Amino acid sequence: MEIQSSTIQVSPNDIISRAIGFFESSQYIDLIKLAKSYGVDVYARSENDFNASIEFSIDPEHFSIYVNPDHAETRRRFSIAHELAHYILHSDEVKKNLLVDRDNIHSLSPEKEAEANELAAKILMPEELVHKYIENNDLDGNRILSENSVRKIASFFTVSLMVAILRLKGIGYELPYIAFS
Repeated sequence: MEIQSSTIQVSPNDIISRAIGFFESSQYIDLIKLAKSYGVDVYARSENDFNASIEFSIDPEHFSIYVNPDHAETRRRFSIAHELAHYILHSDEVKKNLLVDRDNIHSLSPEKEAEANELAAKILMPEELVHKYIENNDLDGNRILSENSVRKIASFFTVSLMVAILRLKGIGYELPYIAFS
């Protein structure tokens, strides 16, 4: 499904291409640099029951992402990518609300949250890079991946096991049942 951005003139494919470019230059998708490349600053906000948010300042017009530094690296990375996805896909709503986070008071519709989750996973694990990693590491058994392979892929892309599972399934890989304990 192709999702169009609102007032931001950046397509989801543009941000994924830029993420690939960052990876190709440093073997890591630096989400803070990626955000800054769009003029979005990322700040730490350590509060109980806070995950992440994207905020819009009116004067001067500026978007900022806040993320909880006390969370695991994989969660922080997904949170930044998720808020960047809101910037790309839902900037009108962010501008209107001035704040979007996963709190019931400030969240967007479940459909828009799902769109941001989907784009976040694509930013963190661009399909082109996933295929290249799997091929270069001989992990592909006719598009069927072992649990060990899935864990290696999650570690390589610095994402949670759940994000890796959902993304790999989304691009057509068959996966075994994986326990999270």
